[in-house]
Amino acid sequence: MGRILVVDDEELVGTALLLLLESDGHQAFYAADGESCIRICAEQQPNLAIVDLILPDTTGVELIGRMRRFELCPKIIAISGGGGRGRASLLTLARRAGADEAFTKPINSREFRAAVSRLVGT
Repeated sequence: MGRILVVDDEELVGTALLLLLESDGHQAFYAADGESCIRICAEQQPNLAIVDLILPDTTGVELIGRMRRFELCPKIIAISGGGGRGRASLLTLARRAGADEAFTKPINSREFRAAVSRLVGT
């Protein structure tokens, strides 16, 4: 099973994702902002990060670029619920920055679980 970091400033979303991942047997960690993400990546060395694109201290796109540049996590899923039409362009930017997958909120749990499983190799 995977070691997965969830990065989302909305605590309810983060908790829901943690519960979903843990119910599938993954070890999951939570960060509410970019700096916590960087610290937890260094400490826990997750093999997948799920990164919200709107965070209080950075953009998810910038964070994904930083994670790729410093090789902090091998696989990344971007998620976004904000911005209406703008969310599609944010997800495109996230993929260009290095996200392996991208999902809009609310997340389709079946598709999300399949992507997680594929990316962590389970």
